[in-house]
Amino acid sequence: DYAPGLPKTEPTTSSPAPGGPPPPHPNPDPDPDLLTFYAACSLKAFPTIRTHGDVEVQPRIYQLAVHDSVRAPQTDKPVRLALVRYRQPQPLQVLDDTRHGEGLKKAKAILLINGFAQSTLTFVAPELGKDCLAARLLHEGWDVWMLEYRVSPLLAASARFSTMDDIAAFDIPTGVDAVCEVLAKELIESGHLPPEDRTDDLARRLRIFCFSHCVGSASLAMSLAEGFLQIEHPRNRREKIDRLAGVSFSQFLPY
Repeated sequence: DYAPGLPKTEPTTSSPAPGGPPPPHPNPDPDPDLLTFYAACSLKAFPTIRTHGDVEVQPRIYQLAVHDSVRAPQTDKPVRLALVRYRQPQPLQVLDDTRHGEGLKKAKAILLINGFAQSTLTFVAPELGKDCLAARLLHEGWDVWMLEYRVSPLLAASARFSTMDDIAAFDIPTGVDAVCEVLAKELIESGHLPPEDRTDDLARRLRIFCFSHCVGSASLAMSLAEGFLQIEHPRNRREKIDRLAGVSFSQFLPY
């Protein structure tokens, strides 16, 4: 992070953005300079991983834009984040979750959140081969997503001052929303669900899972406690939906 020549500000945020929130949708065509793999890193891109079933899965990168700071969310400059996906080769498992609200669905998709000053490369470490966390989860039927949030050394955003409040308020909720949006679109287009479930509000009725580590865990807990991962039920405005169906908080790496 302190290498000579590192920009003091995020290149895309050197001038104020127009009023209003950053672009809400995940961009499947990220900027070429979104991720920078530092010189000491043995990897120069997110690797293809192989599961215990000898299935190879390639990564796909999405670009996200979030507010810079909770101190001035309406006048700040957007920050670029990355969302890395290792798509489950089998059809996505989706279960009814009406116990938690009308029409809710629970998808077997998981968002991995790394610790402070780390990237999500730890979840796909080639030294662990088929036993890296992402490969294990894929083998067990999970659709795997990894959030490169603002403290990742792969992002220019890591050169900026930020707080855990910013991560909890913007980075994590935006990551969860993006996963649900992409999955809902795929489920609607695939016809995997009954016609009555393939409606425009599916993204707001999907619930996913999350694994977090270290500062990622603390920030996720803050996001949950503050209600940033709750949304209004699209079919009953008197109810709130918890976007996450389950979470795991880690303070040491289980792999």
